[in-house]
Amino acid sequence: MNGQIVITGAAIAAYSPAAFTPIPLPANPTADMQALKAMPQVRDCLVHTAILNTDRKDNRTAMLGQVVGVVNINLCFKCSQGRNKFKYCVSVPSMFGDACMGCKVGSEHATCTIASEFLIVPRPVSHSGSLTNAETSKIRRYLDR
Repeated sequence: MNGQIVITGAAIAAYSPAAFTPIPLPANPTADMQALKAMPQVRDCLVHTAILNTDRKDNRTAMLGQVVGVVNINLCFKCSQGRNKFKYCVSVPSMFGDACMGCKVGSEHATCTIASEFLIVPRPVSHSGSLTNAETSKIRRYLDR
């Protein structure tokens, strides 16, 4: 949980779930959506932009994660640059490789610089045995933070 603000126990009980705008599930929710919906909502989904296609399953999942996850103290690269759809850089521990929900929008969670797989799991190399341009860019973005 390093780099995250965790709200637990009495602090969660102090929140009134009725005070938040619930994120509705679509007609055919994924297992991830159902798991997120079962968690207590701790904030509203605040977006920087009015354009967020909620018909996309990854975007709706990101919205659900945004209202139940923990706020990251150390922002991912995209959030630190203000290129996130949401007001806060939020992750749901043990889901989506700990990537933030801003990177989950548009299925970009694999490139989130705070995601555990970005930092731990080695990326496949090209057939030549060297890093691809995309992999090199990802590493440079992380090191330039």
